Amino acid sequence: MQLITLVAIATALFLAVTTLQAAPSLQRPLADAEYYMKDVDKNVPKLTEKAKNAASMAPHELQAALNEVNWAGQKLNNVLSRLAQLPADDDAVKALQQRAANRASELLAAQQVFQAAQAGQAQAAEAAAGSIEEDAKQLQALERMIHEPTTNAKYAQRAIDTVSKMPELVKCRDAMAERYAGVLGQHVGTNMNNAIRSFDYKLQKFRDEAQKVIPQLPGQVEWEFGQVERLVELAKERGDTRPFTAGGIQQSFARTELYLQQLELLDPGNAEVKRLRKAHKASEKLVAQTQASMETQILEKNTTPKDLYNGGDKAAILALVEKAWKKKHSKEEVLAMHIPMHAWERRESWRWAIDRFMKEDMSEIQVAILVKASDEIGHVYYAVVDKDHLAGDKTRVHIDDKGEVLLYRKFLMKNFK
Repeated sequence: MQLITLVAIATALFLAVTTLQAAPSLQRPLADAEYYMKDVDKNVPKLTEKAKNAASMAPHELQAALNEVNWAGQKLNNVLSRLAQLPADDDAVKALQQRAANRASELLAAQQVFQAAQAGQAQAAEAAAGSIEEDAKQLQALERMIHEPTTNAKYAQRAIDTVSKMPELVKCRDAMAERYAGVLGQHVGTNMNNAIRSFDYKLQKFRDEAQKVIPQLPGQVEWEFGQVERLVELAKERGDTRPFTAGGIQQSFARTELYLQQLELLDPGNAEVKRLRKAHKASEKLVAQTQASMETQILEKNTTPKDLYNGGDKAAILALVEKAWKKKHSKEEVLAMHIPMHAWERRESWRWAIDRFMKEDMSEIQVAILVKASDEIGHVYYAVVDKDHLAGDKTRVHIDDKGEVLLYRKFLMKNFK
């Protein structure tokens, strides 16, 4: 209900004085009026004191204070409705009428202070409304970054990225909700209000799905370990190197890592993780031992990445990579550089930078660098060239040349063409 105004209170008190008729029993109305008046006397001074700090109150605190004002106003109405049943010339009634009028004046003053503070915040939010639509679009874009946990390896990395960014995503959502709290119920705040509600719905779906996926992930990891063991046994029995050369084992290990990362992030301290990590190491050891025993056969089957790209900027891409490579490895003999992709891959995303999300619009392409390691063996390294579309298509080269060169990245020089 809306708080009664001083005019309404004065009218009620006038009617109480001029139109009252004695009731058969006066004790109950008087007792009720006193009962409600005690609540009013208790809470109105608190609201008066709280109003002194209205200027520094947050939007939700102001709204809560106004809710309290309305509640006190309802109690005051209850007092007046009981007084209307009592003789106006009774001393006790007169005293209650005066107390009610005084508290009504105090309550209205507090209400006006809270409303003024709320109006000031709304005006400030209105002033910021020039950016509200842009911020609403950003929140919608951030919502699209929320990808639910999954046992589908194709989308698992997206879920991992979601979990790692979740604190910042929620922080950004809360900041927008606070910034525009004063206008979310107004027309100017419609799109932002809808964006917040949609974000919250997507976030809840993520959390619900996480509870379903967590118990499934250990089984997925176990299945991948079994797949690796089957491929290794098949390779040993038939002398078949394809599980190693075609990437089947590496793909199983990659999926295993994705599932384990999800489990660790979604359920920190999960007792299964330690056991599964230990089993993962045992599986990798089995693969390494088998590879070592079949190294010669595997090297015979290894092939170099195909050269698939035919874009007009191919020469420029290769020149960038060559320059970056020679800067770090001037003595290495580069046999060839292949681009094993048909086109640049473009992605738009948001990256958390210190205290806010920054939009990214990047394209990237991969280059395989074939290097002569010895007269018998060649190595394959990879470089990624990225292009920043928000910085005038500025390009950067990142070369993956760290750590041991794994067997599947080696080839026999005699097979190089």
